[in-house]
Amino acid sequence: MTYQLYDENGFIADVGTTKGLSDLWAYLRGLDVPDLDAFIENAWDLVPEAIAEAFEKLDPPVGDIKDTIDALIVSLYQAKGIAIISDGLNEDPDLEVE
Repeated sequence: MTYQLYDENGFIADVGTTKGLSDLWAYLRGLDVPDLDAFIENAWDLVPEAIAEAFEKLDPPVGDIKDTIDALIVSLYQAKGIAIISDGLNEDPDLEVE
């Protein structure tokens, strides 16, 4: 399964696999980067450029984590108004889909 980045206009890009994103979140939690804490916890932020800049300051290990960060940076700079990471599935059982 992959995760995608969305903004106020909709889909922007695929940004990582389930494993890639899970590994990235674990890596980021270990760093304790205040600028990324809310994004990690909520998977969305209202200032995509600030999140991209925070990712650019990191020195991630080569591999899935670096690849996921690189994809996020490119995509976050394209985002307008909000950045939301989603698997594209509706997880709210109370939400009606017509």
